[in-house]
Amino acid sequence: MEVTQLAKPPIPEEANAAVIYRKAFDEMDEIQLSVEEHKLMRAIAFEDSSLDDEVVAAKTSDILSRNQRTLELIHQAAAMPECDFQRDWSEGPGMVFPEFAHLRESSRRLAFESMMLLHAGRVDDAVEACRANFRLSNAVDGPIMIPQLVRYAIILIASGSLDKVLRDSQPSSEVCLSIAEEIGEIELTPSFVGALKGERACGHSCFNMIRSAPNPFRALADFSAPLEESTGRKISTRLFEKAPGMDFFIKRWLAFDELTYLQLMGRVIKEASLPYREVVSIEPSLEGELESLHWFPPRVMTKVLMPVYSRGQLSRDKVIAHLRLAEVSLLLKAYKADLSAYPDSLAELEEFVGRGLPEDPFSGEGLVYHRDGNGFLLYSWGLNFKDDGGESPFPKQRHEGDIVIQCVR
Repeated sequence: MEVTQLAKPPIPEEANAAVIYRKAFDEMDEIQLSVEEHKLMRAIAFEDSSLDDEVVAAKTSDILSRNQRTLELIHQAAAMPECDFQRDWSEGPGMVFPEFAHLRESSRRLAFESMMLLHAGRVDDAVEACRANFRLSNAVDGPIMIPQLVRYAIILIASGSLDKVLRDSQPSSEVCLSIAEEIGEIELTPSFVGALKGERACGHSCFNMIRSAPNPFRALADFSAPLEESTGRKISTRLFEKAPGMDFFIKRWLAFDELTYLQLMGRVIKEASLPYREVVSIEPSLEGELESLHWFPPRVMTKVLMPVYSRGQLSRDKVIAHLRLAEVSLLLKAYKADLSAYPDSLAELEEFVGRGLPEDPFSGEGLVYHRDGNGFLLYSWGLNFKDDGGESPFPKQRHEGDIVIQCVR
C-alpha cells in the first residue's frame, strides 16, 4: 500500500459532513469566548460545577445562547454518515490535521450543552447531545494512528458526559434503547488495524524519501533526530559524506533497516485484532524485540518509526470498555423506565433486551454489576486486569482501580 491509497473515495459535497463541520468551525471562531468563559464552560462540562448559583447560571446561559448556531451545525454534521476533510496524503509524514483541534472543541461544547440541558430538566435532549458526541467521533476516524487517538479522546468526552447525565436522572426507555443500539455498533478494532496498515505505508514512504535524497546519509541523520534526543546517541556524518561509495553503503543499510521494520510491523498488525490482555502476555514483547536487535547494521529508522503501539492498543481497549459501560448503563436505564426498578442481575437485563451483553475487554467476561440502593454500580476491571470491587483509580494511579459507572437512581 502507498500513502496516496489512504485517501477515501470522493464524497459528493452535499453528503459530506466535513462541509457542515467547517461552517460550524467558522461560527465557533466568530464567537470568540474569553479565557474565563472557556474555563467556565469546561468546569460545567467536566468538573461538576454547580449551575444553582444565579451568577453562574446567567453566564452559562449566555454562553449557550451564543453557541446555539454552532451547536445546530455540529448536530447536523454529526448525523451525517460520511465525512472526509479531503487531505493530501501524498504529503506523507508532513501531513497536518488542522480540523482536529476544532473537532475536540466541538466535543467539549456538546458536553457543555448536555449539562445545560440536564440542568433545564430536558433529560432526553441531554442524552441526545451525548449521542451527537459519540457520532462526532466518526468524523475523526482515519487511516493512521493520530486520527484514531483523537477519536478515542472524543469518545471519552462523550462517555463522561453520558455518565454524568445518567447518574441522577431517568431518560425515556425509547431514547435509551436507541442510543444503546447505536453505541453497540461502534467498532474500534477494524479501524485500529487499518490505521496500523496506514502507519506501515507511511513508514515505507519515509524509507523511500531517505533513499531518494541527494545525500541519503545526511537525510538519515536529520530523520534520526528524535532518536538522538531520546537516547543521547549522535550519528556523525562528517567522514561518511566524503567517503567513496557511501550511497551504496547507506542504501544497503536502509534495506536491512526496512526489512526489520516491515517484519515488526507485520507482527504489530497481526496482534492488533487481539485484546490487549492477550497481547501483553506474548513473549518476547514488541519492546523486548526492539531492544534485542543487533547493533549492526543499526536500525535507526525502525527505532524512530516504531513507537510503542501496544500503548495504542491499551488506549483502544480502555475506550472499548467505556463504550460497553455506556451501552449497558443505557440498557439498565431502559429496564428501569419500563419496569420501575433495576434488574437483580445482568442475566435479567439480557432477557429484557433479547440478546447477549458485551464483554469487558479487560477481563474477557461480563461487566460487573451490582444494585446499589436505588441505583447501581457497573464496572470494567480496568487497566490492571483485576477486580478492585468497583474502586475508581486515584488521579496519579491511572493503571489501578476499575472503570466505573455509578447511578444513584
